[in-house]
Amino acid sequence: MENSKVKHIEVSDYEFELADEVACKKNWAAPLAKRPDRFASEPLIPYDSTVAVVFRRSLDIAVSSLALTVGAPIMLLLAIIIRLDSPGPVIFRQVRMTRDRRQACGQAPRAGDRRKRQYAGKPFVFYKFRTMYADARERFPELYAYQYSDEEIRTMRFKVDDDPRITRVGRFLRKTSLDELPNFYNVLKGDMTLVGPRPEIPEMSPYYSRDQLKKFKVMAGLTGPAQVCGRGDLTFQETAKIDAAYASRQSLWQDMKILAKTVKAVFLGVGAE
Repeated sequence: MENSKVKHIEVSDYEFELADEVACKKNWAAPLAKRPDRFASEPLIPYDSTVAVVFRRSLDIAVSSLALTVGAPIMLLLAIIIRLDSPGPVIFRQVRMTRDRRQACGQAPRAGDRRKRQYAGKPFVFYKFRTMYADARERFPELYAYQYSDEEIRTMRFKVDDDPRITRVGRFLRKTSLDELPNFYNVLKGDMTLVGPRPEIPEMSPYYSRDQLKKFKVMAGLTGPAQVCGRGDLTFQETAKIDAAYASRQSLWQDMKILAKTVKAVFLGVGAE
């Protein structure tokens, strides 16, 4: 995309390069500009202060309750369509990880320990609409090995072109992000918050570097910096670095901006399958 018009998205005190169609390029991680004067002028409420925690949780409850109530008819219709399209449960449940309050971003797992089940964050049950065939794990076991070389992990993307596991309706749900509507139940329960790094699967824990583990010092979110900076178009390493940068300096003001940018990203289908 040599002729792409380049925009910039601000996350924390960094500006990340974003190309219109390819989203974040590989050099996005370098801070293009430091703006300490700008952020010093913003109202700075400590992110973990009582005021911020109460406001954030109140907003989570209000928004998720409204979304689940207003969206109930749509979710019921989607449930019927999913059942008619392919056999299997309507809701997909999976173990994901959120903030681990006991972790202070410790030592990253050694390469030799990668076969052991480790949790970089606190596990919880994650809910979304099923977009894959119910027997996908049995039909395509090679896509669930989660064993990667150092070279593979440097360039790997989770978004698979023409993924054979995804159903016809599933492609539409992913393209429109409607498959994520049940995520609001996780937000209501307190497993997730509205803005934060997207929750990771435990199998990827060993592939996070020590610095990237900062991601698990904050609550997983319904949307986050990576979702407005490319989503599925990003590599695993790019996403991990963006999330770590976000976790290094959170603010309510930045979260509000990410929420606003998410609406645009979903509407344009940026990074969606």
